[in-house]
Amino acid sequence: VNDAVDDVLDIVVPRWSAGTYLEDQDHWYLAGLFRSVGIHRQRAGEDVVDAVVERADADGSVVLRVDVRKYSKPSGGRRSVYCALTDPGTGRKAWTQTATVSEDGSGEETVQVRLQGHVENVRTWTAETPHLYDLTLELRRDPNDNDRSDLQLLQTETLTVGFRTVAVDQTDNLLKINGRPITVCGVNRHEHDPVLGKAVTVPSMLEDVLLLKQHNFNAVRCAHYPNHPAFYALCDYYGLYVVDEANFEVHGMQPMGCIANSPSWGPAIRSRIARTVARDRNHPSIILWSLGNEAGRGRAVQKAADELRAADPTRPVQYESGGACSYGTGDGPVTDIACPMYPSVPEAIAAGTEKTGRPRPLILCEYSHAMGNSNGNVDQYWEAFWDEGRPRMQGGFVWDMVDQGLQKTDQVTGKKYWAYGGDFGDRIHDGNFCINGLFLPDRTPKPAAAELKRLQQPIHLFVPNGSETLHIHQNTNNEDNDENGDGPALTIATKNRYSFLSSFDHLCFCYKIITDVSAEPIASGKCRFDHDSGHLVVDRLAIKTLWQKVDALSASFRAPQNVWIRVTTSLRTATTWANVGHIVAEHQLPLRLPVRHFVPTHVDAAAKNNDRVGSSSDDFVILEDTDFIKVAVRGKNIVRVNKQTASLSKFYSIFDGSVLMGGGDDRDDDEAIGLVPNFTRAATDNDLGGVSSEVESFPLNLFARTKMASDYISFQQQWKMYGLSASDPPSLVCRHISANVVRSQIDDEGPPVHCVKISASVSVTTSAGRPPSELAVVETIYHIFNDGTLRLDQLVLPTKFLHSLPSLPRLGLAARLPPSLCNVVYCGRGPHENYPDRHHAADTAVYHSSPSSMYVPYVRPSEHGSRSNCTWVSFMRRDQSKGSARGGGLRVEAMGDSGTATFSFGAGLYSQLDLERARHTCDLPHREEGEDDIFVNFDHRIMGIGGDCSWLPCVYPEFMVQPKGKFSYSLKFTPIGSKCD
Repeated sequence: VNDAVDDVLDIVVPRWSAGTYLEDQDHWYLAGLFRSVGIHRQRAGEDVVDAVVERADADGSVVLRVDVRKYSKPSGGRRSVYCALTDPGTGRKAWTQTATVSEDGSGEETVQVRLQGHVENVRTWTAETPHLYDLTLELRRDPNDNDRSDLQLLQTETLTVGFRTVAVDQTDNLLKINGRPITVCGVNRHEHDPVLGKAVTVPSMLEDVLLLKQHNFNAVRCAHYPNHPAFYALCDYYGLYVVDEANFEVHGMQPMGCIANSPSWGPAIRSRIARTVARDRNHPSIILWSLGNEAGRGRAVQKAADELRAADPTRPVQYESGGACSYGTGDGPVTDIACPMYPSVPEAIAAGTEKTGRPRPLILCEYSHAMGNSNGNVDQYWEAFWDEGRPRMQGGFVWDMVDQGLQKTDQVTGKKYWAYGGDFGDRIHDGNFCINGLFLPDRTPKPAAAELKRLQQPIHLFVPNGSETLHIHQNTNNEDNDENGDGPALTIATKNRYSFLSSFDHLCFCYKIITDVSAEPIASGKCRFDHDSGHLVVDRLAIKTLWQKVDALSASFRAPQNVWIRVTTSLRTATTWANVGHIVAEHQLPLRLPVRHFVPTHVDAAAKNNDRVGSSSDDFVILEDTDFIKVAVRGKNIVRVNKQTASLSKFYSIFDGSVLMGGGDDRDDDEAIGLVPNFTRAATDNDLGGVSSEVESFPLNLFARTKMASDYISFQQQWKMYGLSASDPPSLVCRHISANVVRSQIDDEGPPVHCVKISASVSVTTSAGRPPSELAVVETIYHIFNDGTLRLDQLVLPTKFLHSLPSLPRLGLAARLPPSLCNVVYCGRGPHENYPDRHHAADTAVYHSSPSSMYVPYVRPSEHGSRSNCTWVSFMRRDQSKGSARGGGLRVEAMGDSGTATFSFGAGLYSQLDLERARHTCDLPHREEGEDDIFVNFDHRIMGIGGDCSWLPCVYPEFMVQPKGKFSYSLKFTPIGSKCD
């Protein structure tokens, strides 16, 4: 640059180049300058061109290399490099040293200056304790060579240094930081902004780092290219382990490895890897180098690995495609870490425990594909990762952090939505396959993020002595007179899963004791940590009011059948990444109170039956015409059953005659659907994973009953072939229906009472095949009691036609409720969405919700919002003036063995057909809570969501609804009067 003339800087940005072949990641192809480009100008005499922390080990040893440009011409004066390492916590210098610059006569443009020493009582860096030192480097000149008082300062540079040692211990084959094995709670992260694309800002990077720390992640893989330099500085400061990956992926090239084994591509591959190391090696957060991703193996990769190890012997190297020409093995001589992608849980366990070959740490470079409503059975991975009997299973990196949607506005409706591949007229991008994060594009956590936070939490609580239930310790004296005693009421065992924090002094433990009858806890307080036993202790006096509250519930015939203690672990002091009170861990354990504090459930049931004991056959009127069976109780219409389908058309409140099921009051009876058998769901992205007629021109029906179907054909495609898709559901044909007055029990307790019994046999048929086929027979019994209660008993018998189908989408009932019943209270898992294979972060309790709050805005709409393990749910009218749940409504309860019968349910403003047809959230019809009908699913069984991958059927057998044998369940529907809560 010449100050005397105007210089012109030309920047050329090629849209495509030879380098594009090396950057074939599953991500947006976005051109342009998405990072700042600058020129660094050095003044005369500023000759330090690089400073490298070659070592900063956990024992305090430090080695620095400073590259200094030689004098351009002979000049008087000796130059020296001075370094000072300062502990910012104390402000004291931990180490200083000065070294002379050797002005030798070699032909190199720079000369290397090495400084080395030792820091006493060094404070080491880990993700849990990210302690950094400030390093100051000064280039000085002594014009007189000898007079040290006349030193001139030519240049100053600063670095941060973290002391830590990373190694794979050859004695036990474990990855260790500072001599201790770690568990990698990791996630893959693309650089993505929903508005700016790849042009990420420092505030957005900081938001990502804080989100990861707050969700118990301790590691991030830079997938699949070196990240913005500021990101590493943030990871250094806040504490995240980093796998730094070179920008090398040839995802679409076949055969795999053709480029990695090509001599002509070797220099480009090696250059990318070498430049990654040269730029980033001073960051202590980087614990592993990655040669690239999905690029096969070959001579170029092996040579690059050799060069990398020579340049930086302080970090292990990983390479997912290092073991075979086909990608995905994560094994072989080039990688120090066994790092496969997307193994199933059994495959991961086999790889992490095998004793043949070359044992190495197993860290999954990608697992649990978070595409849409996903991450099912991720708990099984973590059960293996935390298993002390499988030490080499050291964690993994979920794919991935953020849905890579781009903000767009619908030109017709004006609604904003997240766009994906094809939404800009592009054909190169793979649809919504970039929509696979734990967080939405705007960083809103999906329900799966809570699941990972729970599974990765660094503290584990459990019942001592191997029991499954905690017991309140009874005092031999009368509890009411135990005023002076403060012994332990209960104790909870703890397991410290931190790698470096040896105590819980930074944490606070609080508890709540909750029941299945109220959202309000019956006791709460703080737990005391007993250092001698390592147990949490709840003292007797802390819950002295517990007994009175339980007795009060029992006296009101609301004795709880289930009681739990929920312990919340939060930060006692603020950290750099969270404030005081941030929740680090949560646990819920079943609790058993002394027997005398429970009222037997039969007393409760008998009290409920008092109003029905005096019923007679005269209380009921049955009206029947060609289309409907109608039942009135004490002169009030209660139910209307469609004789063609045996489905419930209308269910009315006995209190005010309002519609409880069957849509709004003005809905025509012929169109009303109040309650109907349901077997379909709007396909999730994982349901779509596999071979499909939409993308493959292949006669799939020929393979419908083979093993190929269950292994390769998508669930959605199989459901279509069997007539079980939401867009083409099966038909219901009533073969027999009858109604008469009988005597029956409503709660399987107490004496029989008069009621109306409607019995029906229904054939579930599909026309998807030729000729039409019968899928199942549904035997339905409605009991209508004189207090307006409806009990439904259903028996579902799948036919042999379905036996080769791996799983039904769901099995249960679909209901349509009027808009006014929008205040939802339930006892089950929550508060967020959960499924049979993803529910560990969803504790069982009583929750308040609504159809709009149960909606999960997945970028591509699909099945969502389910709550599992429910014993009851109430849909209440909201008092608009007070926002309360008063005004009456409908209560639905599982019937069967006391306290064990459960169901799943979901309530929303969209039908399964609405969700199935939509490709974006803007495609969903406009609906308002309180104004539009509510669509509810009551599921006896629902298939899990899967998550090992999203391109093959991946739901584990234990979470399938295999259509064999028989399914029976019962639900009770009780109208609630306006004076009831």
